Amino acid sequence: MKVLRDGPDFRRFLSFVDLEEPDRVPLAELLADVDIKKAMLGKDALTLEDDISFHIKAGMDYVRVLADRREFETGQMEKSHKYSLYSEQVTRSWAQEHEGLIKTREDLENFPFPNLADIHASTAEKLRKILDRMYPRRFLSMNASS
Repeated sequence: MKVLRDGPDFRRFLSFVDLEEPDRVPLAELLADVDIKKAMLGKDALTLEDDISFHIKAGMDYVRVLADRREFETGQMEKSHKYSLYSEQVTRSWAQEHEGLIKTREDLENFPFPNLADIHASTAEKLRKILDRMYPRRFLSMNASS
């Protein structure tokens, strides 16, 4: 098995997104379970710095951050289960899988959309400062242009 010896590189991910040819296929994961992150880092609780460390240790070429308050509860399905070797039984909820949340005009009008004023990028801003401090020159700086 070939082991990647080069470290994570955000420029690799950007070149891929810009339809350019990166030096190799970027490594990315849309969602890593919290219990897996805790086990990999040997921690009981995770900070934003730990989340970054997980992505670096896993060799990812980017760190996924959503706008704050972007995800909201739908909770239409719920199940308790031991989902991971690294955790106890937990309850998780998710949207219906075989039909959408909004099926009628009335559903649309009654849907609990988040208030746009509550959606912000403060976590992304914190992430940028942490990346610049923890890994100088490895990632793009705030003022870098592509």
